[in-house]
Amino acid sequence: MRRWLDTPAIRGPVIGVGAFAIGYLIVLAITIVGEQATLVAQNNPQAAGWLYYNAQLANVVTIGGNGGWTTAFTGQEFNLLTQILWNQPVPTGQLIEQSSFLSGVVPPATYHCVPIVILFAAGFLFVRRGNVETTWGAVAASGSIAMGTTLAASVGTLLLTVQVDGLVIRPDPLEGILMAGLFFPMAISVLGCLAATRT
Repeated sequence: MRRWLDTPAIRGPVIGVGAFAIGYLIVLAITIVGEQATLVAQNNPQAAGWLYYNAQLANVVTIGGNGGWTTAFTGQEFNLLTQILWNQPVPTGQLIEQSSFLSGVVPPATYHCVPIVILFAAGFLFVRRGNVETTWGAVAASGSIAMGTTLAASVGTLLLTVQVDGLVIRPDPLEGILMAGLFFPMAISVLGCLAATRT
């Protein structure tokens, strides 16, 4: 079993799943300590997951509604983390306020840094352990890691779903898989992979 797990084709995706999970758990820990009396605090662990997807440039969406008060929140698509970080104006029709979502105690850049650091380290360690020495080998290694993060991000879009009176709030399934699962992890882990081949 150990020899099977040590093959690069298996080890990369396993590291990808592990990196995604570790990044999420770190964001969850930060929100438990730093967020109080906010939507994030009230909806942990799901809202911590929304932040984790937001940090990787994937939006959170709202769908459904039962015809009551929740209907006003139907059809929202937001990344409040990025809005706050870049001081962007609230889009027309967005009813979820920035101050009710995040307290501001933890700088938004902190949340963005978590997946960057974790994915860079995952790429670096994977290449170091696998003795990859070429640029193309490093690129292939990052692709292998992204296979695991794509799987984890796919499952996460289901597990991080909240339903309130018919209103469903969750990471956007397509953006979650493409951004948090594939593009963001490949873009960052390849930097760690390349750094490992040059040191």
